[in-house]
Amino acid sequence: MGGVAGGWNLGLLTGPLFADRKYHEHFYSVDAAYATPERPAYQAHGGYAGWQALAATSRRFGNTWVGAFLRYDSLRGAAFEDSPLVRRHSALTMGFGVSWILATSSEFVASSD
Repeated sequence: MGGVAGGWNLGLLTGPLFADRKYHEHFYSVDAAYATPERPAYQAHGGYAGWQALAATSRRFGNTWVGAFLRYDSLRGAAFEDSPLVRRHSALTMGFGVSWILATSSEFVASSD
């Protein structure tokens, strides 16, 4: 979305996720050789992998950059939802970061920002 009030950058993203059979097999399949009574054999298929929503913001203060994000993931209705390796159907993740710019170029390029 770009810059918003006070010079903060804001980004928003949401939508469905999809992957092929090979990708889902890597994370959600259980080969018969590794099956146990608590973790039965399972063959994952490709297709719908749930959905995700993400919001992030950042701003630079002189030589300091700060940023934060909030992300929600849902596996409801995913092709592999019944895999014995799936323990939760949703997750909320957040994070915060600070970075210091140690050096900059002596020449700057003009920007329309």
